Amino acid sequence: MNNYINNEKDLTRIFDKRWKVNKETSKIISEHNQKIKDMVFKTGEKKESQPINYKQENLQRLNNQINQLKNINRDKFRG
Repeated sequence: MNNYINNEKDLTRIFDKRWKVNKETSKIISEHNQKIKDMVFKTGEKKESQPINYKQENLQRLNNQINQLKNINRDKFRG
């Protein structure tokens, strides 16, 4: 009978130790995963951006294309 009680105490100690280790390990893993998510998605820092003006961007793109065509076909646009 005495061995059974001692064995039961030992099992509870083992269970408590394993539970504690698993809890600490899961906490460390979750913190590590959160750091990785922050690095990948950059959720920690929010960048203030200006609103995008699509008309202005389209005009700049078209002007760049016109300038490139002028450089390619210099003789046609010298007039």
